[in-house]
Amino acid sequence: MLTSFSMVLAVLFVANPARAVFVVPAHSLGCYGDDGHLYNSQSPDVPLPIARSFEGRGSVLTFRTCVDPDENTHYFVREPRPVRNGICRIFEHELFPGTGRDIEAVETQYPGGLDSSLKLRGWKDWPPQAWVERHYTPQSRILAQEGENECPPGDDKRYISVGALTDGMLKAFYQLWHRATDSPESFDKVFPSSIPYDEARQQLRNELFTQGHERPTVGILDCHEDNPAYCTAYLSNVLEMEFDFTDQGLTITNLRRSIVI
Repeated sequence: MLTSFSMVLAVLFVANPARAVFVVPAHSLGCYGDDGHLYNSQSPDVPLPIARSFEGRGSVLTFRTCVDPDENTHYFVREPRPVRNGICRIFEHELFPGTGRDIEAVETQYPGGLDSSLKLRGWKDWPPQAWVERHYTPQSRILAQEGENECPPGDDKRYISVGALTDGMLKAFYQLWHRATDSPESFDKVFPSSIPYDEARQQLRNELFTQGHERPTVGILDCHEDNPAYCTAYLSNVLEMEFDFTDQGLTITNLRRSIVI
């Protein structure tokens, strides 16, 4: 059964982008509502196509699998990058099992770094013909978290989907989130009562600072296509926090419940 947060992670955004409506699509070949299973080079019971990819330098990679509503297994490789500007990133993209003749290149450095291309045999980057006929598009996303000297491996649970946010935007958001979650007094400065989202504000405040309550976390950060400076944080307690990047810094513009259908 899907948790509320899983449903938020398993969505398509439709209608007016200024007010997201969440729709769980049926039989779309996507693993909606299931973040899947993560494998690293030390994981037990690794599926054979993945296990072969961990040989040699491939040991730095992480793979994710998930099963769609039609019981098709999807495979994703997570390419790590070194810490940059205090941010760690993972580039996840979908691969498809191929033959021994198929080779897929993956990277572990940013452009301009040392040559870090890995050649993974037995994978290809295009889906089976039956999926193509159903207009399936391979999926990809960028995940990130804060980092210092060394980035955590790709199966670290603190990585979140971050859309098109730059390193500077991510650092500004994390600084604000740390202030908001540090103490009730700090929270009240970040979310002043004069801003008209009282019910959601009180819910978030209670869940952050009530002893014994599971603290809400950020699950997705995403910016609007038509306005990259206008972004939304989707929280684990099914709240949306909208914020805007201006010349004066990051400004929270709204806090409300997500609409889940």
